[in-house]
Amino acid sequence: MRPTMGPMTDALAGVSPPKQARSRQAWARVLDAGAEILETASVDEFTIGAVCERAGVSVAAIYSRVPGKDALFLAVYENSLAQMAKERAVLEGPQERYESLDTEELISLAINTVADLFLTRSGLIRSIIWLSATHEEVRTRGSQWMTELGQTVTALLEPRLSEFAGSQPERSLDTCYRTIWSAVAMHVAYGATFATDRVVSDDEFKAELRDTAIRLLLCHPSSEHNPAMS
Repeated sequence: MRPTMGPMTDALAGVSPPKQARSRQAWARVLDAGAEILETASVDEFTIGAVCERAGVSVAAIYSRVPGKDALFLAVYENSLAQMAKERAVLEGPQERYESLDTEELISLAINTVADLFLTRSGLIRSIIWLSATHEEVRTRGSQWMTELGQTVTALLEPRLSEFAGSQPERSLDTCYRTIWSAVAMHVAYGATFATDRVVSDDEFKAELRDTAIRLLLCHPSSEHNPAMS
């Protein structure tokens, strides 16, 4: 059954940020506790009471920061996205740091990073994916973050476009990113055996993603050299 929550309007507008060090530490525990519940349980089990118990804070402490569960959920969501943004920073350095990598290695770095961002917190991401189908605010925030990740991958690989196959390498790169992300989303949301009876580990799954991306970007698409495929 798909998890449900109330309307999520006003997003983080109702969050009152803590100012004192002790309060910041308690709020950090709250955000971490909320993410842990989403990772190990489900959205249905995400309640203020459950977060309080796991974080070791009072209900009053929660309500001093947010007006209710919806705002708390979005605060947890935003905090998780911020942590993921730090992890994707491995792809955001100056181009000089990647000069020692050949193009296949650079593509592999991008694919591994994209996959690991979600495979390492699959429970939380699964909850977000399911919820985004029915809640516009969650979907909008997720779409924006994924678009930014795509822009990061594009900026990383753009200097190698001349090595890509086909007459529209920019389009191929965009298609590749969306294909890989779609595969990761399905893998996380529904499990490794959804639509297949072949069981693969996360490492095998990532290897297949890397191979797919390299073939898509560096091999000639069949539609370009086979008119019958056009």
